[in-house]
Amino acid sequence: MKILILSSNNGGGHNSAAKALLEEAKERNIECVMVDAMIFSSPKRSERMEKIHIGAALHAPYLFNIANRMALRLEQKIKYKGRVQKRAAEHLKQFVLDNDFDTVIATQVFSAILLTDMKAKVSKNVTTCFIVTDYCYIPFTAMTNLDVYFLPHKDLIPEYSRQKGEMLYLPFGIPVSKQFVRANSDKDVRTKLKIYPKTKMILVLSGSMGYGDIRAICCGLLEELGEITDVYVICGRNKHLFRQISELSIAYKSLHVIEYTNCVGDYVGASDLVLSKPGGLSATEVAVKGKPLIFTKPIPGWEEENIRFFTNRGMALAAKTPRELAQLARGFLIDDHICIQMQQQQRRHVNGFAGRDILDFVENYFVLL
Repeated sequence: MKILILSSNNGGGHNSAAKALLEEAKERNIECVMVDAMIFSSPKRSERMEKIHIGAALHAPYLFNIANRMALRLEQKIKYKGRVQKRAAEHLKQFVLDNDFDTVIATQVFSAILLTDMKAKVSKNVTTCFIVTDYCYIPFTAMTNLDVYFLPHKDLIPEYSRQKGEMLYLPFGIPVSKQFVRANSDKDVRTKLKIYPKTKMILVLSGSMGYGDIRAICCGLLEELGEITDVYVICGRNKHLFRQISELSIAYKSLHVIEYTNCVGDYVGASDLVLSKPGGLSATEVAVKGKPLIFTKPIPGWEEENIRFFTNRGMALAAKTPRELAQLARGFLIDDHICIQMQQQQRRHVNGFAGRDILDFVENYFVLL
């Protein structure tokens, strides 16, 4: 068995889910390759899309809301596929045939559309799948036609059936790295990371791009809770944010700044409370780790849907302002009962072994074929 995972550079969550699945496949000695789907158009196109996505998220996030609404209105009407997409599908087909892949899995909707176009061109029996990485219907999914759709939760099946029609929908969850699944004690993880807070530890996650008014959030937390907490901030790849929070930490000794790290799971495990951008992947990672979660300001569109999904099921709270966020954080830090209730809901609704379950199904599906 040989698997190709198609990801995309426009958003860290798609890549994280793909890497988690790749990690699971390697543990099983399954031959597996992860590729950015945009390279089948051109490598430069992939780089441009990544820059456009990051630029829009950081400087014009309202564009995501506009694009999301337009997509929901137009997806059923769009039939035309340009030369670039047709050529990309041809390149993908050749790549699949040359490397003899049996299964291709997309973790982003435009990768899934490209995979749909390729599927129509390939005579070989290739299993095609789409892993949805947000807790809502993803616009343009109606333009796909794949064998299996892996959804984050069973409650999303009715909406996908209404928008897309009856397909094979399996609510296995979103794959996360093993570092979020491992059960290490807070003390052991803190020793590993060489962090020894004498007070409660709050972790602030801003996504791979470093999105949000993190400086204002930190000031609010430290002014409200400075005497009872240490605040750790992971800045992602946003160098401007790293410099900004580093300067702020000179004035606040209980503020600690971390640049991009591959040990996010350890920092989440070491914390008493996590404040996070509401990406589907990052929210899932925190919930799998079983940590109290407060959402910060979302990028308009899908992240707003993630907030609704999590808060409606008691898996997280959300704050609209830094002051409200600090007040909610105080409540968590002084009332363990709130934390326990949230952890129970997280365990009920989020599957930490989604990668395992997806590959179990794919292996059995392959044998049946």
